Amino acid sequence: MLMFRRRARPAASAVFLTLALAWSPAPVLAADRPEEAAALVSGLATEVAALPADGAARQELRRIYRARFDGRALALGALGRYARLLPAERTADYLAAFEDHVLARFGARIDAHGHDLVVGGVREAGEDRLIVSSMLPRDPEPPLMIEWVLAPPADGDVPAPDAPLRIVDVVVDGDSLVDDRRQAFLPEVRRGGVAALLADLRRPGRHADLAPLAAPPRSVPQPQPKPTLPN
Repeated sequence: MLMFRRRARPAASAVFLTLALAWSPAPVLAADRPEEAAALVSGLATEVAALPADGAARQELRRIYRARFDGRALALGALGRYARLLPAERTADYLAAFEDHVLARFGARIDAHGHDLVVGGVREAGEDRLIVSSMLPRDPEPPLMIEWVLAPPADGDVPAPDAPLRIVDVVVDGDSLVDDRRQAFLPEVRRGGVAALLADLRRPGRHADLAPLAAPPRSVPQPQPKPTLPN
C-alpha cells in the first residue's frame, strides 16, 4: 500500500500576518523628517512673536504648548526613575501642575521687545529624535544657543512613529529643560514622594519671584549676513 504524507501548511493566521506585513507601509522615522522639525520650530517662533500684549497671552501660550510640545514626555522625563511611583489616579493632576509650572516659569521670559530667533540646521539624535539648532540674539549680551529636541509622541508606552513631531526637550546654552526640572524636583520627591512634589507645585506663590530672563523668539526676515549656527 502506498502511503502519502500530507505536506504541512502554515496556519491561516500566519499567512494573513505575512501578507499584512508585506503590504503595510514602513513607519516613518523621525530622522527622515528634518523639514517637518524645522517647520515646527519656525512656526513656534511665529506664534510666540504674535502673542497679544494683554491677559490673553497666557492662554494663547498654553494653546501653543499643547499643540507643539509633548507635555507628557516632558513631565514624566522631569520625574526620571521616580515616574514609576506616580499613581495612575494622580497622573492627570501632575501633568496639569507641570504644565502650569512650565508656563509660569518660562512664560515669564517672554518680552514684547524681543529679538529674532534664527533657526539653523537639523541633525539626527538616533532614529527617533531630531535636534533643531537656533540662536536668540540678546545685544549687548551674548546670544542664547537653543536646541529643540523633537520626537513623535508615544501612544501610552507604545511609540507612534507616524504621529506628528513634538518638542520633548529644550536645551538652552547646554542646559536641558528636562534635566534642570529633574534636579529641581528631586529634593521634594525624595522627601515626600510625588505627592509632596505635587503639593509644592500647587503651593500659592510658587512662582511669585519669577522675572523675565530672556527675549522671546521672533519670526521676521533674518538679518544679513546670516549668523553661522552649529549643525
